[in-house]
Amino acid sequence: MRFQYRSLWVLSLLLLLPATAQAQGFIVVDDDRYHQPHVRRIWPRYFPLQIKSHRVDTDLTGSLARTKIDQVFYNPNPIQMEGTYIFPIPAGAAFDELRLTMNGKEVAGEILDRDKAREIYEGIVRKMRDPALVEFMDGGMFKARIFPIPARGDTRVKLQYSQILPREASLREYRYHLKTQRFTSAPIETLSITCRIETSQDLNNIYSPTHSVDVTRSGSSKATVGMELKNVTPERDFQLFFSTSGKAVGLDLITHHRPAEEGFFLAILSPHHELDRKKILPKDLVFVLDTSGSMADDGKLVQAKAALRNCISRLGAEDRFSVIEFATEARAFRQGLVPATDEMKAAAKAFIDDLEARGGTNIHDALIRALEPLDGRDSNRPYMVCFLTDGLPTVGITVSGELLDAIAKKNGERARIFTFGVGYDVNTHLLDKVAEENRGSRSYVSPKENIEVKVSSFYDRISHPVMTDLTLKVDGVWTKDLYPKRIPDLFYGSQVILLGRYKGDGSHAIRLSGSFLGEQKEFVFEGTFAKEAKRPAIPRLWALRKVGYLLDQIRLNGVSKEVKDEIVRLAKKYGIITPYTSYLVMEEGEVTGLHPLPAPRRALRRHFGGLRDTGAERTAGKRVARAPRAMGIPKGRGSQDLSGTIQKFRERINLGRLEADDFEKSIRIDEVIRKVGEKTFYKDGALWVDSASPADKEANRIIYLSDEYFALLREKPEIAPYLAIGPRVRVFLVGTLYEIVE
Repeated sequence: MRFQYRSLWVLSLLLLLPATAQAQGFIVVDDDRYHQPHVRRIWPRYFPLQIKSHRVDTDLTGSLARTKIDQVFYNPNPIQMEGTYIFPIPAGAAFDELRLTMNGKEVAGEILDRDKAREIYEGIVRKMRDPALVEFMDGGMFKARIFPIPARGDTRVKLQYSQILPREASLREYRYHLKTQRFTSAPIETLSITCRIETSQDLNNIYSPTHSVDVTRSGSSKATVGMELKNVTPERDFQLFFSTSGKAVGLDLITHHRPAEEGFFLAILSPHHELDRKKILPKDLVFVLDTSGSMADDGKLVQAKAALRNCISRLGAEDRFSVIEFATEARAFRQGLVPATDEMKAAAKAFIDDLEARGGTNIHDALIRALEPLDGRDSNRPYMVCFLTDGLPTVGITVSGELLDAIAKKNGERARIFTFGVGYDVNTHLLDKVAEENRGSRSYVSPKENIEVKVSSFYDRISHPVMTDLTLKVDGVWTKDLYPKRIPDLFYGSQVILLGRYKGDGSHAIRLSGSFLGEQKEFVFEGTFAKEAKRPAIPRLWALRKVGYLLDQIRLNGVSKEVKDEIVRLAKKYGIITPYTSYLVMEEGEVTGLHPLPAPRRALRRHFGGLRDTGAERTAGKRVARAPRAMGIPKGRGSQDLSGTIQKFRERINLGRLEADDFEKSIRIDEVIRKVGEKTFYKDGALWVDSASPADKEANRIIYLSDEYFALLREKPEIAPYLAIGPRVRVFLVGTLYEIVE
């Protein structure tokens, strides 16, 4: 049976998805012929085929998607092989074209209805004792004979089909299945997805909640979305949304909702791509540069000066600016703001060229001087401060609380303050609070990074402000837990992603208000808050943002039991690694899942911070227990890294990176946790346990691969993706706890 198990060589991705989705094919090798004694004498062990490359090329024209798949499979065995290529057709899917070619020749195949496909799927699962296919048993099947699969050679398979995309108002959704972690013996050497979008109306938002993508626009109604990865084992399916709109500012709504629960929503805000840049409001920008003695080290001042010169060169003709350098005292380039004329730009660059590093660090005087032009200012244009320092306040007001109070009194949230910490000898708590309380953002430059690149990237992001002081209201629907708490300003060429919870349903007006191009304006959109919708990426993104916000509250304001308990609750439910939770591997080798720290004093193989157990369990336990203490340390490399990691959580716009990578680099998360749909499963010995399983409820035990097992799949097809995890699973579904046992 072990030999048979190995011979199920699933080479591509499988998933039971709505009619909008695609599921890749796989090959079932003719198992019996390779068990003959004379064959086994030649080659007693067979290795799974490997995917060398996987390319997806899709044209999205309006609501029609034409998808072409090109896969290269490698047979590492010394004998020629033969098999059946199976392409699962999701329940309800309708393809108007389905063609398969192998090594350049078209291969004849047949399409099977759901009942016939179910019989084949069930037969494979029973024979191979692998539940991976059960989630496809509610759909149809396309199958074709594949021969030959050359010994130690490549087989190229191409498949193409067309389908209609679903549409909600102006929003369209495209999916492609990429979850191969259980079906490939080695990482895919090259994985690429290219989607060309063309619409009859102006394209507005383009967004993937699952992956980081590059978007290249070509005019107002065309765009190319691309993603390419090397040596990767994908964990999640590819999902893409795109919409059309003729408004100056667009808003699209995506929801996830289960009956009898509060829903989740994601709102995407963006200015029109063809917005006339001439109408974009000019800005006031003050550059504040630390020139204390420590800035002379490692060429920091040289890089910072180059960054400022670059930004000044790119100021618009209608912009105004100032440059302030500070050490023991603060000194301005000119009194107040000056117009960004060629003459003033040249003078400012000359001022910057003459700067030298000397003296202490008077942060108070520098920021107060930067905010002085706000007094008596009668202008609707945005006011921003770019503050760059490499040290702690040593002159003037040096107590963080007093310094923050002074800035708040002077500013009153009128100016956005963006902070840049250079090196590790900065007070991250202070800089983060300055940015947080003054509606800016924070960034840190490590000793090995280039300051000019970081600052120039910042300027690219904020160079063209479109709408500021945004507020969002929904008529007829109760919303809460919106993240970020305060909606960021909207800049040309950017998007703002908002995530929150809602109660209620139906179509309602969404009102977006703020200062648009210098004038107070309200945009009204219609959004549909679904009574039932399944988009499991949305709850996870919301949870990541909320955890990031709560971690910052503890890091900057001190530990609160209520806040810490909420972090642990969310971490367990959604499978998020935090400084207050850890994966534990016990002495007997079984993984116990996500636990609050401090860890019990037992052998730990992997734990928080990427540290590996080197032997003594007591030492390992102490290291794990120390992890949360880093939250209270305001300076040093650890504090800076922690600030950056938490900011990534707070600004997360997709699930493109494994959440655990940010806090726990040593662990292979798929060994102990699986995220299937909206559920999270933890490994407990050989059993995968649903995080929603109630501890006091008796489980309905069902024997794996029994008639009752397949009857359950027929009766409740929605349970199939969860049972596909493995032969031992405990899952809580619609008030009933099921446990699959061997």
